[in-house]
Amino acid sequence: MSKIFISYRRDDSGYVADSIYKRLCQDFDQTAIFFDVEGMPLGVEWDEYLRERVQECTIMLVVIGKHWLEIRDPATSERRFDQPIDFVRYEIETALARGIPIIPLFLDGLTGLLEDQLPVSIQRLAKRQGLTVRRLPDFEADMTRLIGSVKRLLTASPPASPSPKMTTPATVHQTPPNPAESAAGTRRVDDFGIPMVYVPAGKFLMGSTELQVEDTFKQAKKEYNQTKMKWYKDQIPQHEQIITAGFWLDLTPVTNESYARFQAGDGYKNPDYWTDAGWKWIQSQQETRPKDYEGFTDPHQPRVGVTWYEAWAYCQWRGGRLPTEAEWEWAARGQENYIYPWKGTWDGSRVIYGGNSRGKTALVGDGIRNTGASWVRALDMSGNAWEWCSSLYQPYPFVAADGREDSLDGTNFRVLRGGSWGNSSTTTLRAAFRFQGFPDIEDFFKGFRFACPS
Repeated sequence: MSKIFISYRRDDSGYVADSIYKRLCQDFDQTAIFFDVEGMPLGVEWDEYLRERVQECTIMLVVIGKHWLEIRDPATSERRFDQPIDFVRYEIETALARGIPIIPLFLDGLTGLLEDQLPVSIQRLAKRQGLTVRRLPDFEADMTRLIGSVKRLLTASPPASPSPKMTTPATVHQTPPNPAESAAGTRRVDDFGIPMVYVPAGKFLMGSTELQVEDTFKQAKKEYNQTKMKWYKDQIPQHEQIITAGFWLDLTPVTNESYARFQAGDGYKNPDYWTDAGWKWIQSQQETRPKDYEGFTDPHQPRVGVTWYEAWAYCQWRGGRLPTEAEWEWAARGQENYIYPWKGTWDGSRVIYGGNSRGKTALVGDGIRNTGASWVRALDMSGNAWEWCSSLYQPYPFVAADGREDSLDGTNFRVLRGGSWGNSSTTTLRAAFRFQGFPDIEDFFKGFRFACPS
């Protein structure tokens, strides 16, 4: 099984990449290095093949020459990096989504990259610490330094997988936040290789005022009346909410790729992960997997077709929980009480919704749609897929201790947040908007996001 993936453009740096590969083979088994797509078997799907090769690797080396960014497709004259089917772009996107170490290797005197030179989906590559690889006689010294770093990364002991345990969502109390905790948006990669962001303690105004709801209708050019208020009135009254415990939140919604690990393991076999009602449900339905939909099964699309029961169980398997409704809204809008995660003005280019989705969810990952990130840099908090929260759907004000965090209630509505690819109305994509669903309902609009205590 390969452990080191070498990504390069043949037209840009093929000869140097070959020298790097041969030098690595002196210190590592040749089978531990994936080097050339020329060995791709005939008839396989290239994206699936490359995804599997990146998935089995521990480190990616990206060889970057002076023409790496600008090489163009001779048929269209389009820059290859601007094509979603570009091999190199796809390799890096997959590695970023996994959160594995990526080491840029700069040739021809280059020392780095600028974010705005790269496609949005791989802009975080520009922040990775790299190494300049020089020509002879300095080549060997640079390789010695690289090999030493690679060996340290390969021999680092992987963290133990968390043992499954039932956890209770953090409650909200009237106490001040801890000033010593991590900064908002601090990044980490968890034990499963999944990027997460830190959401600190704090306070904000949860929900909407009646005037804000009225303005929402005006912006949507709809008449404001009580009949049309039925899906909006539960945002009222706006009230102060204090989150006393910081927590970690997935950078993106849970993906098909991540959920497949739960499914392939003991996720549907171990009752410890499930609520009592959820376990009874999978036994009665003989469920062994969530429902799949055509066009929604790419490894990097959000996992939809999951019930609240399944979302809850996955989070327990991974050692955490679903966020409460209050935590979700806090992570989406912050103390400035933004209307949308990216502040106050609607901008359809920052979100996947009914106006641009083409009838399905879009890929998620590090750097994708980062212009729509929330104040803690969480991505896709608005649009793409509705997200299950732990909370029962009950009237405001939100009080965690009033029974709405009862995980044993298996029959009443649970909260959904964020809107989806199918929502054309911008009102449903606001950070304060609330929606509901029965815990056993599955469809291609609903996904979820994982949280865990700090």
